[in-house]
Amino acid sequence: MNFKSKVFLAPMAGITDPAFRAVCAQNGAGMTVTELVSAKGLLQNNEKTKEMIARASKEDNFAIQLFGGEPDIMAKAAELVAPFCDMIDINMGCPVEKVCKLGAGSALLSNPKRAGEIVRKMEQATNVPITAKMRVGLSDPNQNLAVALAKSCEDNGASMITVHGRTQVQKYGGTANWDAIKEVKDAVSIPVVGNGDISTPELAKLRLQTTDYISVGRASSGNPMLFKEITQYLETGNYEEITPHMRLSMFERYLDLAKEFNTPLVIQRLQSQHFTKGIEGAASARLKLNSTQSPAEILAEVTKLLQPQN
Repeated sequence: MNFKSKVFLAPMAGITDPAFRAVCAQNGAGMTVTELVSAKGLLQNNEKTKEMIARASKEDNFAIQLFGGEPDIMAKAAELVAPFCDMIDINMGCPVEKVCKLGAGSALLSNPKRAGEIVRKMEQATNVPITAKMRVGLSDPNQNLAVALAKSCEDNGASMITVHGRTQVQKYGGTANWDAIKEVKDAVSIPVVGNGDISTPELAKLRLQTTDYISVGRASSGNPMLFKEITQYLETGNYEEITPHMRLSMFERYLDLAKEFNTPLVIQRLQSQHFTKGIEGAASARLKLNSTQSPAEILAEVTKLLQPQN
């Protein structure tokens, strides 16, 4: 695996659509990952699921993230998607109940043997690297279950591990535990990617002292130029702060790519709200954004917020 940057885009449901991933890659994200995709859905030829694995031309290091709890099904799905990606990531961290009920996502934290079997069968079925993303534990913040899980993944052929420094119960609240991430890093010999609460270039540099790579999630939502800021800071110690005009330019680029991938209007509306978060007047403009009927209308409303007339 050869990455142009140590800073990756984390998979996010409803956010990391192909157009958004492409814009992040253009701004320097070293790896991009789809949102979690059902292995069973792929094998059942589900059209929506197939759309989720579409690759943008700008994605140099592209991973498809699969979820499922049955080794044989995961292996068959991996074999199916391998020709279309550079690596396959296994979701071992999703805290959503409907995923965990399948023995998938963060349910695998309590079953490292099954997780290892999934990795082994997927690795044997494909010729692309198999990676895994996990959380640090279930509910007890002092019980780091990710160490045993990461070791099992490594022993069965995983090429890289990503650790989100929160427990299943925390979901996306509280604070990421980077000490627990370091414990995983110290326990395995394969590369480790740290994930959680990386919102600024300064924090990115700090966290890279703990892990080989870092993965940025929610802070990049609506702000793909964060990858450019981080890269500049790592290389020079300085970075150009993002202006509303620059953010508008990125959103226009996103809409162009969204047209190419037939991104649903509801997703484009959602992205417009992320791109305008924190901007004066954005909260009151949400109703207008939610009622837009075309990309042109969305752009008009976003332009009013990011490029107001004097």
